[in-house]
Amino acid sequence: MQKVFVMIISFMLLPTLASCIDKSQLLKDYNGEILMLYPDLRGGYHEACNLIYTPKNNKYLYINEGNGISDVSFSEDKDKILGLDGDFLIVEYDLKSNSSIVVFKGDEEKEASYDYVKYVPKSDCISFVAYPNLYIFNRKTKERKLVTQADGEYAWSEDGKMLFYSKTGENKVYCLNMESKKFTLYIDNGYDPQLSPSNDYIVFKKDGGRLAIREIKTGKEWFYKSPLEIYYYKFSPDNKHLAIMELTPKDKSFNKTSLTGWDFRNNQKVALIRELLDGAYSNFDWK
Repeated sequence: MQKVFVMIISFMLLPTLASCIDKSQLLKDYNGEILMLYPDLRGGYHEACNLIYTPKNNKYLYINEGNGISDVSFSEDKDKILGLDGDFLIVEYDLKSNSSIVVFKGDEEKEASYDYVKYVPKSDCISFVAYPNLYIFNRKTKERKLVTQADGEYAWSEDGKMLFYSKTGENKVYCLNMESKKFTLYIDNGYDPQLSPSNDYIVFKKDGGRLAIREIKTGKEWFYKSPLEIYYYKFSPDNKHLAIMELTPKDKSFNKTSLTGWDFRNNQKVALIRELLDGAYSNFDWK
């Protein structure tokens, strides 16, 4: 099923845990840009496009207007965007030329719809999940390979040599060495892993959907305390913050969604985007 944002943006700030700190000062420490699928609400029209949001100065830029793609990922140089057009068409949008190309087209009669489309670091490959399997597609050789069974979110190490994932039906995180093809149990109680860009931290969900960040070298952990249901999360490019998409059921017809920034070391929260009126949703990226 294609995942599409239906949002209303308001750039008000949530209360922080330390009320004496100026909220605008917190935003100034948020580096990089957040990329997501977004409906263009200008002029009253709801055409799909993509949005690049810059938390530091609270600015947003519409791109790929009328052709927005979901499950988005920035390329390493942020010149291109990888994502889904529908359920089985993986495309790449070039920001400089404002044009898209088809990267891979699946067979909707033979497999499940695609999710979690990503660039594989330091390679010509992309990866995606067609439940219950995770695949790699080599853009140069046009070869598609089954990597492993995986359920939900997964993460590549910065050199593309290690894959962190959860197996279908298991509350565990595994690490697969792509060179040796051997996997090890990495986290005994967790799922949906994400790595920080430096690979110094890993964030994952624990039992009950509680969010935890672990410093890989020391094992120290930080826990995100919130009564809200958490859908998706991503580290900032400087490894200092986590952007968290939270879903709050309001009634039986829709959920309200917000995007919150969390300085996990200082346990300070600030709203990046709030009031994302949402019946379905898509991943986002932050670089």
